[in-house]
Amino acid sequence: MNLNIQAFSFKHNFIYRLVALTMIIGFPRIYNTEIPLAALLLPFYLKEIYQFSKKNAGLVSIFVLLVLLFLLIGSLSFLIGSGEFRDISFHFQILIKIILSTLFGIILYEILRPSKGPLLTWLVIQICIIIVSGLSSSFFQFMLGFISPKSADVFQHIWGLRTVGLGLLHVDGATNIISAVFYLSLLSKQMFLTFILWFIIFPISMTLARSALIPYSLFSIFSSRMHIRIPLLFSLLCMFILSPFISSGPMFEALELFRNFISQGSFSSTSVSGTADMYKLPTQISTWIIGDGLFFINSPLSLQFYMNTDIGYLRILFFGGLPYLLLFIAINSYFLLPLIFCRKTKKTREISIFSFVLLLVFAILNTKGIQTIPVFATAIFCVFKDIKKYTP
Repeated sequence: MNLNIQAFSFKHNFIYRLVALTMIIGFPRIYNTEIPLAALLLPFYLKEIYQFSKKNAGLVSIFVLLVLLFLLIGSLSFLIGSGEFRDISFHFQILIKIILSTLFGIILYEILRPSKGPLLTWLVIQICIIIVSGLSSSFFQFMLGFISPKSADVFQHIWGLRTVGLGLLHVDGATNIISAVFYLSLLSKQMFLTFILWFIIFPISMTLARSALIPYSLFSIFSSRMHIRIPLLFSLLCMFILSPFISSGPMFEALELFRNFISQGSFSSTSVSGTADMYKLPTQISTWIIGDGLFFINSPLSLQFYMNTDIGYLRILFFGGLPYLLLFIAINSYFLLPLIFCRKTKKTREISIFSFVLLLVFAILNTKGIQTIPVFATAIFCVFKDIKKYTP
């Protein structure tokens, strides 16, 4: 009994919850390794994961079956195709990331259930880290040590990185930090504070990836809360005003879309223009059925993607075929779909909107690169189940 009380109070300590949150969102690595810091937390939350699985036994069983099918088809595609170790390794990276996001979404919910203070503190810390990483190249290089070495290498050489957070980089990082703000504003009653956060987070997330415009706009447009919509308009206005006056640094690249709109009349960028040339479908029936088992071009010196396409859906399709692609979509959307199609009440309407936008962001961003659902998907599922439990 005494041990249970001590464990309970330990998990509810503010500093502990903040550290745990930092280890989960974005999955920063143990420095210069591929091992997520979050793995150290797993033993402390096995009970919560077991309870979640027990309460949602039917849903969890089907999810596990889908995951096993995804694993099997991907492995068969590799064995039948002409892939190398890095191709099958990337297949496992995708699968592990989905599983970790699902498991740690449950843990994220448990961490934030007592209060949302640690999430607010985490956001402030990440904003500071992102700003400093854009101003100091030595600090930027240091922070790369908390990112998967393989990912850092690929992102730097193929897309380039402007800023990073602790575990936050590129599109995935931008989506995570924007989702965190929405999650906070969804469950917090401090409207002025979330108003300020929404205003600040747009330019900050744009330095991580210009694609941040997509989740930010969608969350703002679909939400019924004005303290989320109004900051979008203010942020957009500020970005337009500042774009002609900033001539270098991360913000210069982040403002490319706005400069192009002023000069050309359309939101365009070099990355979007390049993406349009990457749409190509398989020409062989076998590729549609089982894929070619390739994510990368067969060259040890090359970081080029197979078929020279960066389109998320197409990379998945070329590796494992149509069944593999459908399973990828199903696994990522699995815990969001019930929330979108549930019976709406006053308490669950915003949760349904959050789930719908997360799914829409996932669908759109995979037209650019491979994107998985963030940890907030399972976390919001837990929030929904909690509300339903106390709602007649």
